[in-house]
Amino acid sequence: MWTDKYIGLPFLHDGRDKNGLDCWGLIQLVYRERLGIELPTYGGIYKDGSPETLREIGIVMERERGRWVSVSQPKDYDIVLLKMAGKLPTHVGVVSGKFFLHIMSGIESVIERMDNLMWARRIAGIYRCK
Repeated sequence: MWTDKYIGLPFLHDGRDKNGLDCWGLIQLVYRERLGIELPTYGGIYKDGSPETLREIGIVMERERGRWVSVSQPKDYDIVLLKMAGKLPTHVGVVSGKFFLHIMSGIESVIERMDNLMWARRIAGIYRCK
């Protein structure tokens, strides 16, 4: 699977390379290496896991998702937006079949099923780069 080389990467707040990544850093890395697409860095936003930082991330994600196309039938490399706390999405992953690749504080990058009860109820939308 294409995701194999991205599993087990370390988490780092505001990380943007294989030495440490946050969830958007992982998306950015995959898009650059696999699709040749340079996405905005949004560097400096994910300073920590505080409620203030998560609120700021959610606001940016809401604003920026208008640049993407909402899809109902996910394909590899689509972006899944997830609500982790509150009403705004604050977490992202990359679709791979019925799974998604993601990383978050406390875990290295990992593949999980989108229909897993823990994740299915958190999905705020699935988007494709225009």
